[in-house]
This record gives sequence, C-alpha cells and structure tokens, in this order.
Amino acid sequence: MNIIKMKNNNSIYRALSLVALQIVIVLSAYSQSNILDDLQRADGNTEATVIVYQDSTITDALLRQQPVTTQSNSNLSRGWSVQVFSDNSISARDIAFQIENKVKERMPNEYVRAERHAPFWKVRVGQFESAEDAQALKNVLLQEFPEFKGGIYVVKFNTSND
Repeated sequence: MNIIKMKNNNSIYRALSLVALQIVIVLSAYSQSNILDDLQRADGNTEATVIVYQDSTITDALLRQQPVTTQSNSNLSRGWSVQVFSDNSISARDIAFQIENKVKERMPNEYVRAERHAPFWKVRVGQFESAEDAQALKNVLLQEFPEFKGGIYVVKFNTSND
C-alpha cells in the first residue's frame, strides 16, 4: 500500500514540476532575460534552483533568440489588408486553408494568411500602409478570383476589433 502511495506522490510531483517548468518558460518569454537565467535563479521562498544539462548547441540557440515583445509584433502587423473570406461555420477552417492555398498558388509573391479571429476564420491578402494600396490589390484579386465578389473587403488590421 505504501508503494502505491509513493508512486502516486511521484506522479503528482512530476506533474507539478512540469507545470512549474511551463510557467517558467512562458514567463521568461516575456522577460528580457533568457530561460536559462530564470531557471538557475534561486526561488525566493524555497531557495530551490534548477540545473539544466544539455548540449551546448541548444544553449547557444536559446541565447541567440530575440526576446518576444508585443510592441515589435504589433509594429509589424499594423496597416491595411484585403479580406477575401470570413466565416464561422463548422467547415470554415478547412475552407479558409483551401482559399489560402489557392491564392498562394496564383499569387506566390503576395502575403496570404488564414487566421482565427474567434468565432470567425478569415483569409487576408497583402499588408499595406495605405488603404489605397490595399484597394488596388482588391481590384487585382477580383479579376483573378471573380468568385470572391460580394465577400471581399479592404480591412484595417491590428485594431481593437481585429
């Protein structure tokens, strides 16, 4: 009976350790330091630390990664785009990826992306600083894909409604 309790306790400790590690990974992505520094820093309450044994190429790759910041991501995604699909039906995801692939095949140099904006799946083409440039792409898309007529719009992205 004690052996069974020990196995259950070990499973619980292992699960809690994995959850703690995931939390550290997520939090370190938002901090300026890297995950290795965070793991090796002593815990304020228990003074516990983590020792990581891994190949040096993994350590080097982790240290080379740029920190994730919301500002740099948002600066890259402000502007205008052409929305060619938006739907929230059960099959919307599959349709969105089909449309994305279809547009990419015919317009390989254009930015095309199927995205989930709950509860909708949307397909957007192009990234422009001006609405006029997006409108020009819309006209090209309507010539290339007449089936988009009636569901194609110039949209501003990275707004509070997006």
